[in-house]
Amino acid sequence: MAPKPEIHLATRVQQSPNPIATSPVDEDLMMFSQERNSYFALKGPARAIWESIAQPIVVEQLCEELTAEFDDVDIDECQRDVIAFLTELQDEGLIQIID
Repeated sequence: MAPKPEIHLATRVQQSPNPIATSPVDEDLMMFSQERNSYFALKGPARAIWESIAQPIVVEQLCEELTAEFDDVDIDECQRDVIAFLTELQDEGLIQIID
C-alpha cells in the first residue's frame, strides 16, 4: 500500500466521498463513519474546518478563513494546527486530497 500523501499549505482537500452521518448537537457536530464504525465529535474550529472542506479547498485558504473567523489565533499557529488536524482526518479516511 502506498503511503498517504503529506498535507501542506498548497494541498487541496475535501471531505471523503464515503458516507458519514452527521448531526449537530448544541455547538458540536457528531459524526459516524460506517466504514470505520467510529464516532467523532467536532467542536469550534474542528467543526468549522469540517464544514469548510465540504467542497475542495486549499489548506492555506482554509487557514486564512479560520483566522478571520477566530480572532485569537495567529496564522502560523493556525497552519500548524490545521495541518495536524487534517492529517488525523486523513488517517481516519475522512478526507481526500484533490490533485
